[in-house]
Amino acid sequence: MTAAPAPHSRWLIRAHADQLAVSYDAAANAVTELTRAAVRRGSVAPGPTLRQRIAGRRGWPRTVWFVVTALLTAVFMAWISGRLVAHLTAAPDAVAVLPGLLLALALCGTAAQAARHPLRPSNPDAVAPTRPWFLLGTAAAAVFAWIGLWLGLATSTSDWVAVLGGAVLAAAVTAGLLASSRPVAPPVLVPHRVRPLPRRLRARRRRAQRRLRDHTSQWTLAAHRYGAEIPASGAEADALARLLAGDADLLLEGGDPYHVLILRTLCRYRPAPLAVGLDAAVRLLDPEGEVLRTDDGDAMPAHEYRPVADTAS
Repeated sequence: MTAAPAPHSRWLIRAHADQLAVSYDAAANAVTELTRAAVRRGSVAPGPTLRQRIAGRRGWPRTVWFVVTALLTAVFMAWISGRLVAHLTAAPDAVAVLPGLLLALALCGTAAQAARHPLRPSNPDAVAPTRPWFLLGTAAAAVFAWIGLWLGLATSTSDWVAVLGGAVLAAAVTAGLLASSRPVAPPVLVPHRVRPLPRRLRARRRRAQRRLRDHTSQWTLAAHRYGAEIPASGAEADALARLLAGDADLLLEGGDPYHVLILRTLCRYRPAPLAVGLDAAVRLLDPEGEVLRTDDGDAMPAHEYRPVADTAS
């Protein structure tokens, strides 16, 4: 360091330090956008495939059994609903079959939901859920009442036969739906497949790295120019040395206002916090060790990646 600064060097250093705010804001915005995109990408977990959604833990034979039972139930309920509504009042066929279809849909849905929550769970500490079974009982009772009304009003059937027939049919359909909906395989964890980064995220990552690299270069140049102006020994040199070593807690009160302003500017726009944020965003994008490529084409593992600002600060 030299003790005789060049003419107007303070103005040049001040102008260069003022430009750090622009490059810092550009790098901070790029890192923030990359972090938000990484968080959104990590929050969307890969779901099951279409076949897994359809069959689930029932397996394909039980799934086919459930679909056939549900279709037969819907057809039967629509038929008796049309006969019952036509016996009671004059209504279009589409309106007459609607109550039966809704009852069949409610019974199938509640049966499939109740089959996933057994009344006697395998874990003794688990609490058996009662809401799915209550809804199933309500839907079965509605089906029983609808079948009983059809047998008692639309046909020449005695009351006790209508009640008994409705109870038997509702119980048989409910038991069939429950048996076909019961899972036969324990839940398994599907291994997570690492999805490749889309082009949009790779472009954001490169933009954040480039802007952070540009800001680090400007910050380092401003620090070197200021270090060439001040004496080699003194409070300003010690403060700059601590700042370059990563110490952000600088006591700058009571000195020359020019030196206090420059050191505060360098401390405020340090690239080290941005480098930490960029490193965290890269780890969110690739938590399992994806191979990253720099702008010059060199490949490196993600856990070995360090932005240039880490070494400059």
